[in-house]
Amino acid sequence: MSTAEAEKNNLCARPCDNAKPLVCYYSFTLENYATVGPACADCLKGNQKACRRKGCVTADGFERAILSINRQLPGPSIQVCKGDTIIVDVKNHMIDREVTLHWHGVYQKVTPWMDGVPMVTQCPIPSSTTFRYKFPAMPSGTFFYHSHVGKKVFMDLVLFIVNRSEALFIFYLSFPESAPAIITHLINNRSFVMPPFPPLTQSDPIPPDMVCPQDNTVCVDGSNSNSPGARLCECVNIIQVQLGQVVEMILIDWGTSTFLHPMHLHGTDMFIIEQGSKTKGMDNRAFVTSLQARLAKEGEKLGSTKPKPTVKDTVTIPPGGYAVVRVHFNNPGFWLCHCHYIFHSDTGMSMIFQVGTRDDMKKPPPGFPQCNVFTPKVDPNEYKDIDWEDEPTE
Repeated sequence: MSTAEAEKNNLCARPCDNAKPLVCYYSFTLENYATVGPACADCLKGNQKACRRKGCVTADGFERAILSINRQLPGPSIQVCKGDTIIVDVKNHMIDREVTLHWHGVYQKVTPWMDGVPMVTQCPIPSSTTFRYKFPAMPSGTFFYHSHVGKKVFMDLVLFIVNRSEALFIFYLSFPESAPAIITHLINNRSFVMPPFPPLTQSDPIPPDMVCPQDNTVCVDGSNSNSPGARLCECVNIIQVQLGQVVEMILIDWGTSTFLHPMHLHGTDMFIIEQGSKTKGMDNRAFVTSLQARLAKEGEKLGSTKPKPTVKDTVTIPPGGYAVVRVHFNNPGFWLCHCHYIFHSDTGMSMIFQVGTRDDMKKPPPGFPQCNVFTPKVDPNEYKDIDWEDEPTE
C-alpha cells in the first residue's frame, strides 16, 4: 500500500484487542499560521459554524501569529495500537526555521535515530524540506510529541550521580547587568553545547577540544561568579556508561526561584526511589554534603522498601526538592538528559549519555541525512591563475 492510500484509508484508530499490526501513515505540514485568520470568517461575530470550519484556529479569540501542524492547534492526534508501524512525513514549510519532532515516551530501541533530538540523533529538518519518521509503536501508553527546537530563559538546578567517582552538578552563573554577559547553566562546571554533527548517525569523532574533560573542572569552581569580560568555556558534555549498567542519580533544586524542573531522560525509564524537600534554612552545600553522606551510608538499602517503584521518563523537581532515581541503561545509543523547559536546556541544563560503544549501536538506514562543519583549508594561491581582465564589465 502506498503512503497516500495508507493516509486516506487510515484505520489505525481502532480497538486494539487482538488487532493485527498496521502501517499507520500521517503527513504533518509545519507552517507559520495565524489564529482567527481568514479561515475563521465571521467566527468572532457569533457564527459558530464558521468557528468550526477547517483551518480555523480560535485559540483565545485574538489574532496572532503561531506555528501550526496541519493548521491545527494542538496538532493532530496519532491513535495506534501497540506494534503498529508509525510513519510521519514532516514537511517543514516554516520560513527560516529548522525543526525536529521528539516522540515522548517512545524509547526507540530499534530506531534510535528517530528520537528527534537535533544534532544528537539527527540533523535538524531545514525549511522547505521533508523528513520521514518511521518507528514501531512501543510501548503502549498515552504520550505527546513536540519540537526539540525552542527559546531560552534561565533557571537553576543540581544533579549528580552517586556511583561514579565524581558528582554532576548544575550551577547558575551570573554576571552584572551593567556589563556584557553570558548567563548559562553548568553540569559539573561545564556548559553544554550541541555537537557539530549527530554522533549517533555519523561515525566521525567529535573534535577532542569540544568534548568536556571528565577529570577536572572547567572555567569556574561552581560558585556564583562575577567575571565581566571573561570567556566562558563551553563543551559537549557526554557521560559514558556501559550497556546494561545501573546508575543512581540524585536531582536537587537548590535555586531560589519558584519554578519546577521536569527532568526528562531519553531512551529509557527512571525508577523513582525517593523524593523529598531540602531542610529549610540549611545551606545548599551543607544539604548536598549531608545527603551524599546519608546515601553513601545507606548504599544498596536505599529504596529496598519499594519493591515496585514508580517508573517514569520525566521526574519533576519542585523548588527546594530532590529526587533519587535509578536508571538501567539497556538501550545503546546517545540519549539526551535535560530540563524539559527547552529554554532551560538551551542554556546548559543538558547532557548526553553515551550508552555502550559504537559496536553496540544500530546503524541508521542508507541515505540518512548527514550534516557537519564545513571549514575547508584556505589556499592563498587558489585564484592566482584567474585572468580577471576577461571578466565582463558594466
